[in-house]
Amino acid sequence: MSDGTFADNQTTQQWRFPEFLVQLGSLTAAGAMDYFALSPFWDNRSNNQTLRMQTMYSGVPLVNEAEQLKQFIGIEFAIVHAQPPGLFVIHKRKRTSQHEAQPIAAYYVLHGNVYQAPDLYAVLSSRLLGAGARLKDSYDRVHSNQPAYDPWVQSTYPWRIVKAERGAERTAETSPSGPARDAQIEAESV
Repeated sequence: MSDGTFADNQTTQQWRFPEFLVQLGSLTAAGAMDYFALSPFWDNRSNNQTLRMQTMYSGVPLVNEAEQLKQFIGIEFAIVHAQPPGLFVIHKRKRTSQHEAQPIAAYYVLHGNVYQAPDLYAVLSSRLLGAGARLKDSYDRVHSNQPAYDPWVQSTYPWRIVKAERGAERTAETSPSGPARDAQIEAESV
């Protein structure tokens, strides 16, 4: 059974069934759950599927599915936010009692496209990897432009300033300061 582990990560997938959307028209909360049930994100072992199978041939329509799902224990799907017809947020939850259900994954239906929402770990790791790469790039640029330091010469040494201008780099030497600047002024005056 699916438990929301890394192996179940489907955040790179998108699913759409245009024929169903044309036949249904605009999505409602009930239609969004039926639409989501056709997607590869749906778990056929969920309590929703069990309830649908129980009412399929009984002739009794499935009324108030959310209240009936509270009688089950296990995996269920529930619409937690709806802005018809464009957005529906669906949680995959593990129900442990009549009053307690823990979210495992989040999905959203956005204008007929179904996606799995990334979890907090995936978002943070992506952001941290991006920040780390940018820091490494900055460090490499500073290190490559570091002036050679000679401990025997007790003067300041200039850093090259690199300015990026529309894809091309321009370098300029900074003027020395302190005793080195005074020596340079003396040399120019002689």
